[in-house]
Amino acid sequence: MYKVKNALYSTAEFCTTCVLLIPKKYFQNIKSKMSMHSINVMLKPASGMCNMCCKYCFYADETKKRAITNYGLMSFDTLHSVLEKVLSEATRSCTIAFQGGEPTLAGLPFFRQAISICKGKNVNHCSIYFAIQTNGLLIDDEWCEFFVENHFLVGISLDGPKELHDANRPDTVGKGTYSRVMHALQLLKSHGVDTNILTVVTADTAKNYRKAYNFFVRSGLDYQQYIPCLDPLDEPRGQQPWSLTPERFEQYLKASFDCWYQDAMRGRKRYHRYFDNLLLMLNGQPPEACGMLGTCGMQYVVEADGSVYPCDFYMLDQYKLGNLNTDTLAQIDARRKEIGFIEQSCAVDEKCKICKWYQLCRGGCRRDRDYYQDGIGRNYYCAAYERFFEYAWPKLGEVYEEVIRGQKEDLQDVNFSVFGQFSGVNSRCNLRDWRRSYHQTDSGFIPNGQCVYDQLFIGLYGAFDEFVLCWQGIAGT
Repeated sequence: MYKVKNALYSTAEFCTTCVLLIPKKYFQNIKSKMSMHSINVMLKPASGMCNMCCKYCFYADETKKRAITNYGLMSFDTLHSVLEKVLSEATRSCTIAFQGGEPTLAGLPFFRQAISICKGKNVNHCSIYFAIQTNGLLIDDEWCEFFVENHFLVGISLDGPKELHDANRPDTVGKGTYSRVMHALQLLKSHGVDTNILTVVTADTAKNYRKAYNFFVRSGLDYQQYIPCLDPLDEPRGQQPWSLTPERFEQYLKASFDCWYQDAMRGRKRYHRYFDNLLLMLNGQPPEACGMLGTCGMQYVVEADGSVYPCDFYMLDQYKLGNLNTDTLAQIDARRKEIGFIEQSCAVDEKCKICKWYQLCRGGCRRDRDYYQDGIGRNYYCAAYERFFEYAWPKLGEVYEEVIRGQKEDLQDVNFSVFGQFSGVNSRCNLRDWRRSYHQTDSGFIPNGQCVYDQLFIGLYGAFDEFVLCWQGIAGT
């Protein structure tokens, strides 16, 4: 059996049983860079407004449970206040992601203004990255030219071929949207826009995954991200027509892995965010996907009125952290600490502590662990993950050997640093594949994030072979 000891290099997280050995000569490098902050901000410029009516929309469900369901369009004044305060604190990099609802409803002038503010208020001269998650219905040539000019990464929501997509993603009058989304993708491709697709995994997706995957391949959609659909809050899971049960989720994981594995071993590897993040972990790098970190990250999710929340999945009144029209980031972070949002996410179930797959699973997304009446517990999909790792582990090692170790010459020259509890752009926003991501800065791969509470941090600096990582309990290691 493939032995991970020879594959793993260096990283650690405070919520794991990993051991990180840091050469003393690098410690000062780590310490000196801890003051350099990267900030993630997600803006909802159109609040919950949308020109589609997706049956499984988690955000529509959230807004119904707030005192104010819809804040309308974000004003230019609020946009200015938000970006000015964020950029005054970001000293290393700032990732600005636009989401909704449907963010393009704010109109192209709004986005042009955002770019103008960023150029004028980047007082620390940090690197700024832009991303948008959109249904694509309003995309035209002018939008595409804007995306190219300003280096946007564009995520398009697409659930597969027409029958799968239209089953759950109609417009506001009940008509299917498949043809309009595909037209948007064609426009983006013709203009050379960096584009990924986001697919919501439902029961039907799980049952028909190979059909969906073959469609994506035929369509030239090689950068793929999948997220399990969420059941409505405060309702038993598994009751909706689209609900993804643990059994169906296991079916999806195995089917999607088989497709990814087969293509990778044939030299035609395609980007699958979850599996590529597993490769990152095998290579000793932290995953960029927030649901794979073992803890929630430092995110600022901003509603149209300037209100800030810790996560897109928790935009409820009880989780409101403040408002960037009136509050500073320090005040917002103090409120985050007060409600214990990150600290709560660090809770580890007793079964997880002895599970040999915990170092790869990390417990998963908080939202999938936060359905117990007495607090955060084991992941709803725990059994699915266990069976999947047992199934996929040997083949995952084969892909690592074939794909990652084959790039070792490139990796040896990369210096990278990771500080604090970090997360990638919110999980619904697509990112560039990891190789393109870690080359985004002169220092190498730098996941978005910042140092946070109690001086907890992850530090990593220097060539990969300078470190040793011991991951306990995985496949005989």
